[in-house]
Amino acid sequence: MKIDNSGKSLVNGQSVGTSRRVSVGNQSSASSSAATGSSSVSANDIQIFSAKLKMLETSMTSQPAFDAARVEEIRDAIANGKFKVRPDAIADKLVENVKQLLSKQNGEHNE
Repeated sequence: MKIDNSGKSLVNGQSVGTSRRVSVGNQSSASSSAATGSSSVSANDIQIFSAKLKMLETSMTSQPAFDAARVEEIRDAIANGKFKVRPDAIADKLVENVKQLLSKQNGEHNE
């Protein structure tokens, strides 16, 4: 999702209105400016998302971004002319990645 300069949300280049939910005591009112598929977000939803985001951030900062030793090993192999390209392994990984992406997309549409 992108946000253009007007503050409206963009989905696939199409302007979509946003929805806001204001809670007062036990009552809540939702105002929507979009005719298509807007949803309300409660303060509780935001707190849960924030907590999950903090856990993910902590998890990611505790892991290195890449394996420096492996990068150095590959760099040396390329420099020495010993790096072997295995097209079959590359093809297998590509097929595996596509299958994972397709299963994720199908799972999102089924929810």
